[in-house]
Amino acid sequence: MTMEVIDEEDDKIKYLKQECGDEVYEAVTKALEELNEYNPNGQCPILELWNRNERRKAKLVEGIAQILKQWKQQQKRYRRRL
Repeated sequence: MTMEVIDEEDDKIKYLKQECGDEVYEAVTKALEELNEYNPNGQCPILELWNRNERRKAKLVEGIAQILKQWKQQQKRYRRRL
């Protein structure tokens, strides 16, 4: 597995830092590092479970619990129609 390193001397990176500021630069480099962490070969975004209420990655158990909760609600709606 090869890891891509962000070249600080790249013209686009320099331009981004100069024109947009440190905050934008940090956000872009963090996003590139995360893409590299999850998919170093293709730089394609990888879907992951997310707990929006707590603003963090969700555990697999939490995802399964949410799916079961939605499934049970759907079953109740379906049974009421019959």
